[in-house]
Amino acid sequence: MLYILSLLVCLFFAYRFDIKGVIKGQSAVYRCLLLWFILISALQYMVGTDMIKYVQSYQSIKPSFQIDDLMTDDIRYQPGWMFLCYLCRFITGDFFLLKLIHGVFINIAVFSFFKRESRYLFISIFFYALISYLVINFNVIRQSFAIGFCLYAYSYLKNKDYLKYLIFVFIAFIYHSSAILLIVVPLLYYAVQKKFGFKLCFVSFMIIIVALSVIDTGDAFTNIIMSEYMDEGTSNLGMMYLNDDNLGSRSIVNILSPYRLLVLGIILYYYFHNKSSLWGVLGLCYFVFIVLSMAFPILWRFRLYFDFAFFIILPHTIIEFSQKIKTGMNRQNLCLVCILVFCFFPLREYLTPYKGSSYRYIDQYYPYTSILNPEVDAKKQSFFDSYGL
Repeated sequence: MLYILSLLVCLFFAYRFDIKGVIKGQSAVYRCLLLWFILISALQYMVGTDMIKYVQSYQSIKPSFQIDDLMTDDIRYQPGWMFLCYLCRFITGDFFLLKLIHGVFINIAVFSFFKRESRYLFISIFFYALISYLVINFNVIRQSFAIGFCLYAYSYLKNKDYLKYLIFVFIAFIYHSSAILLIVVPLLYYAVQKKFGFKLCFVSFMIIIVALSVIDTGDAFTNIIMSEYMDEGTSNLGMMYLNDDNLGSRSIVNILSPYRLLVLGIILYYYFHNKSSLWGVLGLCYFVFIVLSMAFPILWRFRLYFDFAFFIILPHTIIEFSQKIKTGMNRQNLCLVCILVFCFFPLREYLTPYKGSSYRYIDQYYPYTSILNPEVDAKKQSFFDSYGL
């Protein structure tokens, strides 16, 4: 009920402010929504399948601290994350402090990013609440710090301040190594601003999509992971995921489902109507990782870095589409209908049971439990642990 209420409130204000154009009260609502999102995130108790592992790892840390402690044998734990854990653990053994810092940081990063970059602030917030809020606030805690820093980096890149972009990408990297991917983004952004670069990026994008539909992705990923360019730790971690029954390599089927066709159409519409736009380039990257994660599901984590560009593209396209298309429907109502049509797909994913089980994707986060009513469903936790989630 908490999640449904939050979505309805966000949708109401998206309609009021971004679709109807009401200005009065925007700042107050923005601050209230931000506070609400922080509180839901910070006050959780074991929501999300990874949370118990984070708590156990945190409580295993000794309050004493040495520089060597920042470098662990586990490649997944970067020094920035370890430093934050030690800092919080020095103050208290209660995981709540770390989760409070996380909830404040990631939601301020997201909200301020939309405020800087989105013409339709509240529609962007609504899609964040619908698609990414749960996973970023309750599962990928380490990576979400990297995502937060990358959102600040994107704004510097858009303004062509490459040095500050790289500094923020480096900070993101010391929280989660997957942020190394962001090094190539400035090259793509630079390319689309050149005379032939815009078309070249599009042609390259189409070649990648077609190639992914015909090649043996399992062999391709294995060759990349085991290449001499990967260190031993990264190769071992990659092979662990590659051989996992649920997250490992699989054949791509139905590459252009109705949902992916819809997403592709939205991104291409924006890309060709906003040439040289950073968000258009990131939108193409977003779709590439949607397709890649069909072949190698763990790669959905890389897609998270590009979600927020799509949350800028999506409302822009919906509003512009509703202004240009001629129907007998009121423009404002048409915008609302378009938003609701798109909502069908993520909601369907949330409610679809896993194969051979009654548990659904949403059950990782539902029911919501807080530190005020701490409860853990051991049976549900065991299922998602066994499923690799």
